[in-house]
Amino acid sequence: MMAQRSDVDLLQDLLAREHRLLSAYEAALRRDAIDPALGRLLAAHERAHVAALEQALAGRGNPVAT
Repeated sequence: MMAQRSDVDLLQDLLAREHRLLSAYEAALRRDAIDPALGRLLAAHERAHVAALEQALAGRGNPVAT
């Protein structure tokens, strides 16, 4: 059985995953590996997810580096 993870741990893990997704979309855009409009849309969604997670973490007294 896995040990219970705190909400902060889970949010930090999710934030790291969102950063990786954002990086992947940005890399795909730089390499012309994705339709530009779609890539920009997906990257914008990931940026919104990152911002929301950072806000949630800051609200728990855990500022995050941006």
